[in-house]
Amino acid sequence: MNMSATQPPAADPERKSNFGEPWQQAERVPHPESVLPESDAPPSVPLTPEQLTRRTRLRRVVGSVVLGLLAFTVLATSIHVAKGRAVATDDAAPAKPSLSAPTEPRAAAAATAAAAPVVTPAAERAPTETERALALARAPVATSASFQTWSELARQLNPSDRKLAEHELSRLSVTAERPVREAARLQLALLWRASERRAKAHKVLVSLARTASDPLVKKVALETLSEA
Repeated sequence: MNMSATQPPAADPERKSNFGEPWQQAERVPHPESVLPESDAPPSVPLTPEQLTRRTRLRRVVGSVVLGLLAFTVLATSIHVAKGRAVATDDAAPAKPSLSAPTEPRAAAAATAAAAPVVTPAAERAPTETERALALARAPVATSASFQTWSELARQLNPSDRKLAEHELSRLSVTAERPVREAARLQLALLWRASERRAKAHKVLVSLARTASDPLVKKVALETLSEA
């Protein structure tokens, strides 16, 4: 009887046992594929020169604002420190002496000067007739008294004063406002009548009698023409 069929097989040390640990017997499970969507971000695009310039300008603006804030903070801190030092200096300075005492003699002197009588001249010098005539020639006034006084003074002027008065009246008869211009022309005509230049005076008087806007000037011109 062949006993080889009943003998157990030879032991194989390299063969794995069927009774090992479960984790040793479990087949490797393949990892499932990821269900997350793939990134669909567009590829990076290089910036254009305009965008780079705009970004640089924005950075400069932001930097300027930051520097301005820093400068303002430094300035405010410096002012605060300077004020603190000034207050400390004022507190430490000694009190100044009062100036009320020296002002008392000055107040007394001022009161004495105010109480002193004012010395005035006994009488002021009255202007001469020539000065009065030249004053009327430099500032003619359209009044009856002024024209009457001018007629009397014009006869008493010497040739040099008459020439000066004629120059002033001629200038005002051209450059002054109309009321002053008409009064100057009338006084000039009266001056010419007093110096025997009646022809020139007659032309001015006739013109004033016709075109003068001042009723008094027109009246005096008509009266003077009637006297001739």
